[in-house]
Amino acid sequence: MNMIGLILAGGKSRRMGSPKAFLAYKDRTLIELIVSELLSICSQVMIVTNRELFEQMNTLFLPMAKNAQKEQSSFSCDRVSVICDDEKYQNMGPLTGLFTGISNTREHSLYAVVACDMPFLSTSLFLDMALEFVQDSSYDVIMVDNQPLHAIYHQRILAFVEECLLEQSLSLQSLLQKVRVKHVEEFDDREAFTNINTPLEYELLKC
Repeated sequence: MNMIGLILAGGKSRRMGSPKAFLAYKDRTLIELIVSELLSICSQVMIVTNRELFEQMNTLFLPMAKNAQKEQSSFSCDRVSVICDDEKYQNMGPLTGLFTGISNTREHSLYAVVACDMPFLSTSLFLDMALEFVQDSSYDVIMVDNQPLHAIYHQRILAFVEECLLEQSLSLQSLLQKVRVKHVEEFDDREAFTNINTPLEYELLKC
């Protein structure tokens, strides 16, 4: 499907104490697991991260990037790319990741957006939500309940995302109030929305 997987990996992971994207799970990192899942349904995957994690993220996915100049802000290899948060809006939360990802890939219309700490994401749900767009393209966002970090976004939200950033209205709820949202009602696998925020949650994940 001609849809981009957009992984938001620019958070500070303060409660965890270390970058959540690089936590080990089932012989690989969370970010590797999520990239693998998204590649099964998306034409390409973009990871948006902060400058502190950029080099480590590239070393993990893109070995050729190790010899690149440090001032560069993005690399790509095959179907996976890594990019830094837009300089104008750094340290402003998930809206920065949305803005950065969509503004760098405007030729695509649909984005499967997920946080970097959601190991049980549902590819079948993403495909179902994408089909909802095919059937009715008037919506800007399709999601389950109040789960904006496991949702499909249309590229036309870009102007509204920047409007929120300029207004310093930095919650995803602020964005959702400005756009047309469709809620998918029939989805019972709540585990898909599990995210890992604390060392205790991580220990439970490994059990």
